[in-house]
Amino acid sequence: MNRRNRYSKEKLVIKTIKYEKVTFNYELNVEQ
Repeated sequence: MNRRNRYSKEKLVIKTIKYEKVTFNYELNVEQ
């Protein structure tokens, strides 16, 4: 159970990082 929770947490972190990267790239493109 503990291990599964950690796995979900890491997946969530990866998702968040990907989302922030996409948002950042989008803002960069809009500025240009």
